[in-house]
Amino acid sequence: MTRTLGITPIGRFDYSPIIAGDRPAAVTLTVTLKAGKVYKPGSVLGYEDATGLCDLVNSSLTGGLQKPYAVLAGIDRYGEDVDATADDTVAAAWIMGEFAREFLTFGGTDTYQTHARAARDVGMIFRQTATAPNE
Repeated sequence: MTRTLGITPIGRFDYSPIIAGDRPAAVTLTVTLKAGKVYKPGSVLGYEDATGLCDLVNSSLTGGLQKPYAVLAGIDRYGEDVDATADDTVAAAWIMGEFAREFLTFGGTDTYQTHARAARDVGMIFRQTATAPNE
């Protein structure tokens, strides 16, 4: 099933609700997602040094997957899930910017708090954009 996040195109940029702050996360690159799952836009990715593949960042892993590397944007249209269940799949990802933490997905039991400091080291900031109870 495809989840659409309601992106509004403005000029030549697509502003996604995953993006937080005053400036868009315009720094993107192409990543190859490791086969075996469907990735949601906003997935925080780690980069596996041995294979060059990206998967959900997970602090219990090693080899690069324990550190944030990028935030998944999508394939052709931002806001659509990326189905990599059968094969490694190429997709677009942001490597810098401010991201709405309520739209982020992490591996294992990790949360934005697990990776907030390491994310700042690579130019990513996880921000609250909606008021949540008790936060």
